[in-house]
Amino acid sequence: MSTTRVPASPAPAPLRRAGTGALAALLASATLGVMAGAVISPVVALIRDDFDLGAGQAGVVITTHSLLIALSGPLVGALIDRTGTRRVLAAGLVAYAVFGAAGALATGYPALLASRAAFGVAAAAVINGLTVSLLNLWQDRADTVMGYRSTAGSIGGILWPMLGGALGGISWRGPFTVYLIALPIAAAAIWLVPDARPPRGTSADTAAGSTADTPVRISTLLRRTPALLWIYALSLTTAVLLYAVMVFVPQRLARLDVTDPLAVSVFIAVTTAATALVGLVYGRIRRHLRYYPIFLVGLTLPIAGFAILAAATRPWMLLAGTPLLGLGMGLIMPATSVLVGTAVPRQVRGRAISYLTSMMLLGQFASPLLLGPIAGPHGIRAVFLAAAILAALIALAAATAFRPDRLTAAASVDDTASEFSRVDGADVRA
Repeated sequence: MSTTRVPASPAPAPLRRAGTGALAALLASATLGVMAGAVISPVVALIRDDFDLGAGQAGVVITTHSLLIALSGPLVGALIDRTGTRRVLAAGLVAYAVFGAAGALATGYPALLASRAAFGVAAAAVINGLTVSLLNLWQDRADTVMGYRSTAGSIGGILWPMLGGALGGISWRGPFTVYLIALPIAAAAIWLVPDARPPRGTSADTAAGSTADTPVRISTLLRRTPALLWIYALSLTTAVLLYAVMVFVPQRLARLDVTDPLAVSVFIAVTTAATALVGLVYGRIRRHLRYYPIFLVGLTLPIAGFAILAAATRPWMLLAGTPLLGLGMGLIMPATSVLVGTAVPRQVRGRAISYLTSMMLLGQFASPLLLGPIAGPHGIRAVFLAAAILAALIALAAATAFRPDRLTAAASVDDTASEFSRVDGADVRA
């Protein structure tokens, strides 16, 4: 398929390179993403008893923020594209602390849900703001810093829930105070992180058929870059797989008479730790492998992992399967973020990343809804078998669809650092 090229106009000045302090502040922000729901998971049963809730109502306490992150993400992304990243990130961190901790003061179920809904919008600002900041400020090291981001998120997913569990031993309101850690991180972000404001009136705007005062339309980029749609779909489906571990491994352990909360947390922590380890070396991996084999390896590992989980009849066998899932996700998550971030011009990077985040959260939200009905009549092992089949289908689609001759690259509407027409040293197709 032929592609129409738009004559390039002078490129905007590159963004100022940030220092180590800015990177530390952004990675500290990254620790808050995974723990958004996990930090209060240990006390959901206590909340249910205190407010006299049903099991479904108690579960909504955990999932409300995820749904709001997904729904508000595109609006947050548009705000980032219009105003820059630092304001959105700083405001999001402050709101994250305020509305997250507000749950500790809730006197009823409606008030608790309202605080969780507002918290979800704040979390969307944090997740998207820090991701776009990393991509904008370290364009030449995107693979490395996004690997670090994955590691930081995984560490936060282990550290903060453990603190929340300890505080939950005092009161179910205790874990909500963990969210206040976002306040000093907000101060660090304001002080150390430079604003990654998108340039205005560049060739990207002209190419989209708009003026200097109107941002380039994301719909235009999606039409010109169908690879983005594929990556969004991949993010959604792999999130379904990842949350199958979070939701159904504890239930399988209960069937195997492993019910101690600390023991159960070890199985989940192993998955997260494997993701963290891959993140530390992801930049080196990218120096040796192109995206195509990275995706294939990242999608093949969950097939093996879920197959082991489906066959497991002893707890140690489950412990052998979960790390494979973590390793696979450790490859896929930074790869999708970098691909989306570098496949679009800076003018729409906020929205492009926000859609990726929304797809991931929708996948998490949908995972128990899609796989749960299998567990009732067929058992948890059938859920893992279904997840292995789904992973195999995704890998097959990647092997046949995510290839240079199957994807249409977008026209180059912004020649700055080859960030629109080129990824991985070649077109987005590569």
